[in-house]
Amino acid sequence: MCTLKSKSLFKSFQSMYLLCSLKSKLHAVSHGLWRARQPLNLKIRPRVARLAARWDVRGNRQGRSIALGWTANVVGGVKNHLKAIREHSSYRPVVLPSDFCIRTAGKRYLPRLVGDIISPAALSSFDILHSHVDPWFVQQCYDTQQRYGKPWVHTYHTLYFQDDWGGVLKPWQKEANRRLLSLAPQADICLSVSQWLHTYLAEEYGVETLYLPNGIDYRKCQSANPERFRKLYGKDDFALFVGTGAEIKNPVAFIELARQFKKKSFVMVGRRLSRNIFLDRYGITIPRNVKILGPLKHEEVLDAIAGCRVFVMTSRSEGLPTVLMEAMALGKPVVGSDRFGIPEVIGSKKCGFIYRFGDAADLSAKFQAAWHDGVRCNEEAKKRIRNNYDWSKVIKLLDSIYGELLT
Repeated sequence: MCTLKSKSLFKSFQSMYLLCSLKSKLHAVSHGLWRARQPLNLKIRPRVARLAARWDVRGNRQGRSIALGWTANVVGGVKNHLKAIREHSSYRPVVLPSDFCIRTAGKRYLPRLVGDIISPAALSSFDILHSHVDPWFVQQCYDTQQRYGKPWVHTYHTLYFQDDWGGVLKPWQKEANRRLLSLAPQADICLSVSQWLHTYLAEEYGVETLYLPNGIDYRKCQSANPERFRKLYGKDDFALFVGTGAEIKNPVAFIELARQFKKKSFVMVGRRLSRNIFLDRYGITIPRNVKILGPLKHEEVLDAIAGCRVFVMTSRSEGLPTVLMEAMALGKPVVGSDRFGIPEVIGSKKCGFIYRFGDAADLSAKFQAAWHDGVRCNEEAKKRIRNNYDWSKVIKLLDSIYGELLT
């Protein structure tokens, strides 16, 4: 028989288990309800999102605390940037809000649901604020700095340019630019992830920034396994595109390239990529030699890169693209447009192939060269990424900035 003491002990362990697993269970419940679109979900999700936001602001802090945020996406280049800082920095910043909170609240309702929780008063409990892209969080950091005198760092990744978005910016993009150019310069230290952006901000708007490049985990890249990708998807000897269906990523150029080389295989990985989207948005069909896989986990993307023969980036604009760095770190021949951060990463002909944006013939020629003679770039490309963009080196510069602000 169970004694009273053993029953009490069991209840104690049970309570501890429930507390420790509450966050993951809430995520599972809310995520399932959201996907099922059940009516009860509308009542539960706001409460769960607010609970998650309170946990993000108050929990899991050790030593000096840095509020790092935010982006409303749970995947993408900026999100990877935030996660890398959290993983590599000796100060262990807290990323606000957590992926759990974002998924629960939804991008559209995030500021409205948790704005009063991730507030200037709450942010004042952190030692340093570090904003990135989201204009709402830039505003919160500005208000916290003004009211409570907290040190503030802002990192510029890029701006929204009309030419990259069909000639007209949406209201939210205009508002983002306004805050990035009026409020973000008030930060104690402003950083730029690329040399071109550093120069552009200084010349066009008089915004002075320090150059601190985006980066990748070089060691993690080397753990990529092409065989895993081949066994899972049955693809070998292919050209790879990693991006989205958005116009700024210019996926149509990759499709048209595939149409020229019908005997070669082409693979597309990323969000908002489907045959219906290409037909509805761009009015084009997908040739048979193109395989669209949709979004993959980061580890799976690395496996795909490791398994490809040529990596192609056709973007209209990039801040400093980390997926291109990862392809070079894995020794893959890369073909990229001559726009913004892409040629800055590739560097020279020794490390990759740069084509004139909008010139289909030049893209075709550079692709053929990469396909047949790209191996010559492998070692130089890997060396360039390892020496300039490995987080093990980049993070030391950022930590030194944090250290100066904390003294």
